[in-house]
Amino acid sequence: EHPSEVQRQSIPQAILGTDIVCQVKSGMGKTTVFILVTLQQLKLVDGQVSVLVLCHTSNLTFSTRH
Repeated sequence: EHPSEVQRQSIPQAILGTDIVCQVKSGMGKTTVFILVTLQQLKLVDGQVSVLVLCHTSNLTFSTRH
């Protein structure tokens, strides 16, 4: 409902195409930043993979998937 500080700072920059680095504690909204920016920039091409998401933990995989 209300974006976190990392989301307020990162999302506008990332949508503009700027590379971002998000280093904050767990639960601060990093995954949401990456998902929203990816969806915003997604260009669907029929029959092609558009996005590949790699997660280094099963917890992150679960939160990204849901």
